[in-house]
Amino acid sequence: RSFASAEELVEAIPGAQGRGLGLVDIKSCSEQLEEVDHKITPHEKIACIDEAHSVLQRCIADSARETAAAAAASAGAGGGGGGGRPAMEITGDDVISLFILAVYRSSLQYRLAHVAHVEMYLQGAAGRSGGAEAARFDESGYAVSALQAAL
Repeated sequence: RSFASAEELVEAIPGAQGRGLGLVDIKSCSEQLEEVDHKITPHEKIACIDEAHSVLQRCIADSARETAAAAAASAGAGGGGGGGRPAMEITGDDVISLFILAVYRSSLQYRLAHVAHVEMYLQGAAGRSGGAEAARFDESGYAVSALQAAL
């Protein structure tokens, strides 16, 4: 099945309904992914993928805050404050699900070739580096893994 919107995708994800994820604007993430086509070196591609992943996480968090604020405002009319409202957890499944839609909506060409190029670079670079450099690759590697999962 294919999904035409974030709302449809979220409706199909067990446990995601009513959390406001369908309202997430993924356009900026898709645009950032498209930039990978215009990069030559693996570290430039990794930077684009990492930024797209970060943009998506920020969009999800912003949407969640807006949804919570709207709910608090409507509930606040009856008094009571809402200080006991639990924090909304944004799971890796939420991020991956919307990353899938962002990849689908992007015009990124040769997706698998880009990921293979970046993966080979990360594997070699991780073996050669240590300390802070390795931590940077771990963080970027997570974003690349998210893209691989989305593909």
